[in-house]
Amino acid sequence: MRPLVLLAEGRSEQAREAVRMVPESPRDLLYELRTCLHATAALAAGVTDHLQDLYDRLLPARDELAGAGSGLVTLGPVALYLGRLAAALDRPDLAEEHFRQATALAARAESPHWAATAQSAVTASERGQAGR
Repeated sequence: MRPLVLLAEGRSEQAREAVRMVPESPRDLLYELRTCLHATAALAAGVTDHLQDLYDRLLPARDELAGAGSGLVTLGPVALYLGRLAAALDRPDLAEEHFRQATALAARAESPHWAATAQSAVTASERGQAGR
């Protein structure tokens, strides 16, 4: 969370450094949640050297909810974060595919908020604006 807090405080350079210092997450019930937070911070801070690694780490969980295994909290469909990463990696077709996966998962989870967020990402992807 530290990189996101630093970004919110307007401390961009410190946030970029904090993103680079995030350790590998333990493979527990919150693994996907922490990795999605790491991806969010990296994208927001403009730290692109981590994006492919974060994408690769999240890909096996593309049909899951980030953090749902814990029963405590979730950040929504992992596919939404994969779509954002794919868009930043300049893979628009892959990004759109992930956004559509996220939309379908949000519908199955009966979550209007996640469905709207995912559908907005699909629309932006179709316009060539995803991840911006």
